[in-house]
Amino acid sequence: MPCSTFWPAHAEIPGMPLTQKRAAALLAAGLIAVPLVPSLLVEVSPADDWLELEGEQEVIVVSADGAAIAMTPPPGWQYRDAGGDRAQLRTDDGSAVVVEVVDLDGRDADAVTERLIRRGRVGGSNAALTPGTVSTGDGSLTGRPCAVVVEDLSGSCAFLSDGDVLVSVVAIGTADRPAPVLDDVLDSITRSDS
Repeated sequence: MPCSTFWPAHAEIPGMPLTQKRAAALLAAGLIAVPLVPSLLVEVSPADDWLELEGEQEVIVVSADGAAIAMTPPPGWQYRDAGGDRAQLRTDDGSAVVVEVVDLDGRDADAVTERLIRRGRVGGSNAALTPGTVSTGDGSLTGRPCAVVVEDLSGSCAFLSDGDVLVSVVAIGTADRPAPVLDDVLDSITRSDS
């Protein structure tokens, strides 16, 4: 084949079907989203980007296919919609929580968890699964806890599932402003009607 001939970007190479389109899309989203995590701290983020949550106000996060989770953060927390299937919250002392909802679409929750961890590593975060199990306060989602480090931030995280969706929860802070307690964050989350 001459050098000037090439395959169009949308064409499949014969014998090599494109089978990992969703994984590639998740990786691309992670490359965009993960570097934004440090901007969650109070000093870095403009105050007008955040909404003050009142009392028992719920934050709803919806996946691409319409599966939803509800979170009722404690009073004093602030919320910023991170677009689509992701929400960012921060406490009144500046530590932060990032919640993401991913549709499993019949995929294994452990495999999707590993993909999300790899996506995070490419974007600059380092999460490692830790022993044990965790669940939301109502028991609607269960999964694995983890520890996470992003630049000078550190904290706990969890990957929870009900078989239909995988929910990633990251609670981070600094030495001066520790991350929220993961169990407290998980207790505030419920699987909501889609």
